[in-house]
Amino acid sequence: MAEGRICDSCGHPNPLGETECLNCQEHIDGLPIVEIPEPQTEAGSVEPAVSAPAPAECRPPEKAEAPIPQQPEPPAPERDIQPKPEPTICLLAGNGQEIKVKDGDEIGREAIGAEYLNSLENNDYVARKHIRVFWRNGAWFLKTLPTKNGTYINDGPRVPIGEERKINPCDEIRLSTIARFVVK
Repeated sequence: MAEGRICDSCGHPNPLGETECLNCQEHIDGLPIVEIPEPQTEAGSVEPAVSAPAPAECRPPEKAEAPIPQQPEPPAPERDIQPKPEPTICLLAGNGQEIKVKDGDEIGREAIGAEYLNSLENNDYVARKHIRVFWRNGAWFLKTLPTKNGTYINDGPRVPIGEERKINPCDEIRLSTIARFVVK
């Protein structure tokens, strides 16, 4: 068996050393390394799971032939390539306001959610940048940024500064004791 990474988006096995999926070009560098089974041929012999071209020093020398004149290729037709939508998560603020958050967004009095947070009494209990929300390996996480009054998930214990926690739909995120968001 060979080691590599399986793309979360398309399931394609990729050899170690690749940072993007060979099939769909998704970023795979942070995915876990797994054993990739080698496919069986019709005769039952094993073929390598991912083949790479032989290094130049291992290939037979090419014969010198007269170059064949080539006609210029017509320009490729323009394709309407749509970028893959960036993952977003919706947080429902305590006042009913829906806040769309993207990978890497920060939430705080001077960041995403500021309108809601600054409308609260004692809003200085919430840091200017209290948490960062990010998407990794098909799941949402939050990371508590330096703050005096803490972050809590589902009435659990305080999330230590710098620690990452997975968040799921219906989770309640509290910033200090005054601000509440529910993951939609």
